[in-house]
Amino acid sequence: VKELLKILESEKKLILRMSVIMLLGFSQDTSSIQVVVEKLEDSNKKIRAAAAWATIAQKSREAVPPIHRILLKECSYPEATPFVIALGNIKTTESQKALVDLMGLVLEDRPQDMILSYLIRAFQDVSGQNFMMAGVQTQKNFQEMARKAIEWWKNENK
Repeated sequence: VKELLKILESEKKLILRMSVIMLLGFSQDTSSIQVVVEKLEDSNKKIRAAAAWATIAQKSREAVPPIHRILLKECSYPEATPFVIALGNIKTTESQKALVDLMGLVLEDRPQDMILSYLIRAFQDVSGQNFMMAGVQTQKNFQEMARKAIEWWKNENK
């Protein structure tokens, strides 16, 4: 991990920096988790995405607040996908709440956005509930599933 952190500090090529960040995702070392979480809010969009993919493997609860902040600003398909998947892998009450907030935001502002299906799947992963229906899904189905997931969350967290 120390060698990877040194490379990340000194490397200028974007693709190599992204690769190092993604490799750090396979470490549960405190310093690697801290760096990955910091990179979630990097000024470079590609670095942020690499950190989100790394977070999927780390499943670090420290990543929930920055991912939530990022997705509140920019939660559209396909850019938001790794961030949503990461939240789905972090099985905490905080990640459930973040996903509920985001489903509500998308339903209100952009109900046709494909990211809604990813939010529902991620919420199912963290909640252990099933809101998906069998068969071919339409965006209208996803909207209804999201409403049911939000309603379930509210009833469970009164």
